[in-house]
Amino acid sequence: MPGRDMGTSGIQRFKDNLSQLGPLAPAGALLLVGVYVSGFLVVSLHYASYGIAQFDVLRSRVLSAGVLFLIFLAVSMTVASYAYELFNAEGLREKRELEAGASIFSHVAYNLSVEAVLFWNLFFFDVGVAFFMSLLLQDFGIDSWMLGYFLVSGIIGALILVIVGYWGFSKKPVWCGALALTALTLGLCGLIFPKRWADLSLVAWFVVSGRMFVSVVRQTRNFGKGLGINLHRWVLGTVGVVSFFAWSVYPKIKPALGGGVPIVVRMQFTDKSPLDGSFNPQVWLIDESDKGFYILRSKEDKKAVFIRRELISAIYYGD
Repeated sequence: MPGRDMGTSGIQRFKDNLSQLGPLAPAGALLLVGVYVSGFLVVSLHYASYGIAQFDVLRSRVLSAGVLFLIFLAVSMTVASYAYELFNAEGLREKRELEAGASIFSHVAYNLSVEAVLFWNLFFFDVGVAFFMSLLLQDFGIDSWMLGYFLVSGIIGALILVIVGYWGFSKKPVWCGALALTALTLGLCGLIFPKRWADLSLVAWFVVSGRMFVSVVRQTRNFGKGLGINLHRWVLGTVGVVSFFAWSVYPKIKPALGGGVPIVVRMQFTDKSPLDGSFNPQVWLIDESDKGFYILRSKEDKKAVFIRRELISAIYYGD
């Protein structure tokens, strides 16, 4: 019958379309699972920092948190790949192994010099990346200190690139390593002494996650060569990167982008507020559910308070 033929052909076309997708379908499903799992972990750890033990696992905030995490992670992975390839990290390590028979001291000095140069390179790349990614943060503002710090960092980074390129790492590896370590120390002091903790935490997250990515890539290559891998380092590193993001980066991302910054609201209660006795207190909203609202008494508070929905007659958003 015509209807039966049309139905059969429709099903066949659907099967053909699925077969044409090939590996894209499982890759897309895996990406969706990664977004949900990472978002679930980020939101769970973020809420746990306020003492909140339960929330709706199907909330859209879980997906937005997962997308944000993967965006930041993708940026970190890209920068780490470029930073390590700039100095030919694998070539430096291969040369280090070939020259290991000279002496224990030269072997250790070469090891430290390689790691110092590569780590410095990653740090200064991540300083610039953190500057641009901070546009997504709630308290972003360009000031004279920020412009001066990134300008000086760029000048120092360019000078070291020129010096290392002029010397050649193979000629003076210890001097290059000492120079990179000095520049790294100055860069950290430039964030610590002015107490720029938000900038420091963002840079630190990019450095830690980028270093973790490089370690995973290195171990994957070793596995391809028939060598073993340290699975526990992968697990601990992944948990550490997600936890670091949930506690230091996600709480600073703008709520309009799906971040975890508490929203300033003014609640109008049906009776006197159980918080301070007033009828219209200003609080900071973390999240809401069908049963009520999780709020903070002040922006600096770290203990959430749950207010039942029936106690509130209206909520005014904004300052």
